[in-house]
Amino acid sequence: MYSTLFATTLVFALAVLCVRADFDVATVELTQCKPAILAWPNTNGPYNVIIVSFDNPCGDALVDFGDQNTNTYQWSKVNLPAGSKVQVSILDANDLEGWSGPITVKSSDDSSCLPSKGTPASSSVSKPPTPPSSATSHSPSATIVGAANAGLMSGGASMLHFSGAAVAAAVLGALAALL
Repeated sequence: MYSTLFATTLVFALAVLCVRADFDVATVELTQCKPAILAWPNTNGPYNVIIVSFDNPCGDALVDFGDQNTNTYQWSKVNLPAGSKVQVSILDANDLEGWSGPITVKSSDDSSCLPSKGTPASSSVSKPPTPPSSATSHSPSATIVGAANAGLMSGGASMLHFSGAAVAAAVLGALAALL
């Protein structure tokens, strides 16, 4: 009985930690194949900037912009299909996390930036691409790192970032629940 309680408490504690935010990211309007500007508070860069599914924020990244040195990013074309429900996730150099609110990608007449239906999307998230030196904070396009239609994602690394203190607090909380 106690092992079940412990496991349940630990899973719940980690789930709560996974969706916490240390700072807010502006919730912007995203329109399929149109430009967008992402912005967040100036904490301590560089900033790892990714787009994740709103339904699975701790899952694989849908789009990975790599590390950025400024607190804004010019997305030249939103290469996600209309109807995708996403959010922006930022991780700064101090491992502080920032999250936007939910964003549903709006439709447009332009679908030229989307992968063709016969072309499979990359199935893994290995290491964020290094942007060219002339485009450190404003690159011309984003890299799709997971399946980009209907918010589906496949294999690869996840975006979990836990500090030692956060894990220790979760474990101590679970142990305290047992007593």
